[in-house]
Amino acid sequence: MSIFDNLLGGNLKEQEKIRTKEASLDLIKGYLGTDEKLFDLSAHGVFKGGRENMYKFTVKLMSLDFLNKVAKDKRIKNVFFASRHPHPGGGTDSISLRHKIIIEYY
Repeated sequence: MSIFDNLLGGNLKEQEKIRTKEASLDLIKGYLGTDEKLFDLSAHGVFKGGRENMYKFTVKLMSLDFLNKVAKDKRIKNVFFASRHPHPGGGTDSISLRHKIIIEYY
């Protein structure tokens, strides 16, 4: 086994790969633990950003520990995040700020 197998997703069996919205949701819930109330998993869905096999959801507070754990999973190729601000006049307090997390799977 090469050092690059894990980086390129080459050592994953087809049944281990995440290919559905439900499998993605199950994987994310497995990493949440007691922080589940901070995540809006009702917004979990397919990310239509040009690449295949990407899913998105939003969080109220960003957790670097969560991002680090998820990014180390061998089934995940990359993790992206972007802050979403409210519309003009909608307030700019910390409660109005949301973060979109996008996970790309092998």
